[in-house]
Amino acid sequence: MQSLIPLIILLVAVVVLSVIGYIAYNIVQEVSKNTRSKMEKKNVMFTRDGMKVGVKELSEEDYVDRSQSVLVNMWNHTSFPAYKSRLWNMTGSTAGTETEKRKPSIKGLLSNYSPVTASPDPEKEYQYPLRDASEDLESASGSEANKPIRREGAEKKESKIIDGRTVSDAIIGLSDGLTVPFALTAGLSALGDTKVVVFGGLAELIAGAISMGLGGYLGAKSEEESYRATLKETRNQVVADPSATTETISEIFAPYDLPSELVSQLTDHLSASPMLPSFLMNFHHTLPEPSGSRALICALTIALGYFIGGFVPLIPYFFVGPHDAFIALRWSIATMAVALFLFGYGKTCFVSGWKGRQNIRRGFIGGLQMVLVGGVAAGSAMGLVKGFQLLASSGEGHDEQ
Repeated sequence: MQSLIPLIILLVAVVVLSVIGYIAYNIVQEVSKNTRSKMEKKNVMFTRDGMKVGVKELSEEDYVDRSQSVLVNMWNHTSFPAYKSRLWNMTGSTAGTETEKRKPSIKGLLSNYSPVTASPDPEKEYQYPLRDASEDLESASGSEANKPIRREGAEKKESKIIDGRTVSDAIIGLSDGLTVPFALTAGLSALGDTKVVVFGGLAELIAGAISMGLGGYLGAKSEEESYRATLKETRNQVVADPSATTETISEIFAPYDLPSELVSQLTDHLSASPMLPSFLMNFHHTLPEPSGSRALICALTIALGYFIGGFVPLIPYFFVGPHDAFIALRWSIATMAVALFLFGYGKTCFVSGWKGRQNIRRGFIGGLQMVLVGGVAAGSAMGLVKGFQLLASSGEGHDEQ
């Protein structure tokens, strides 16, 4: 029966880690799904008089309710120095001389626009029929004519992009979990008692996971409070100081080298838009609206990453005798060397890329750096424990004399 205990412990550890990994995977998928539902962009095709006019990376919500976002998305995909005259001719004057005297609408600005980028994939394109240039975009927002028409055979493919903030939180938790508990268990191994290493390591692991999770939760909550405070200040500024708001809008458009008349028209339109605070938050303060579940997801991701990373160096201590801590330490060092290298390699290649000789070289260097950092931390902890143990033994010797 004693010989089956290590096998049972190993199976339990594998099951626990599998459950934790499954929970973490579902959290990541849920966050990614929520992010995609809010920020998903579509390739849109406009048609006017039989001519296709494209706006790439444009969502239906932007087109219907957020005309200022339409223009900014349009500018982000256009080479303006080469298309100044093209943009300036977006007056929507195709309806005759009477229309030319009117103030051009947003739909008139979009009617003759043609981006520099290639036309969208015909299998993913949507079509928006445009009305006359003199008609206002907001007045047509509820009409049936503005609803996208899917082409036959077009299939919507679900994106597999994972939220970058979630990946960052997971890396923070794993990096600390792979370093701190490993250093502690290596230091406690100097005492030679396996039970002390296991109990001390588990205590530190649980306390560290809770502490890291609370830190991530409080940090995310602080970001939410900062966003709300900035949004409130922006709304007050829009009401109290319209001239400063107008200058801010002009500064946002300045890097695009637009004609001053066009900037003036856009500034007037945005100044009268109820979405002006949202526009300033996105393009002036560059603060995306945080999700309501962001704090909880951040806390769980960091805590689980820390626990999973810190549990790895403890596994060998479950399979040795009570006084074989040094044997378990050797296996723990070998296990952690591999784990730290793989983590460093994956973390580096996740940013720089997985293919290519240069990216492989960067990943290899990143893996060696993680092994070096973990080794220095573990060696320092073990040396300090040994030093304290020698000081304690020498003090006991002096007391006996």
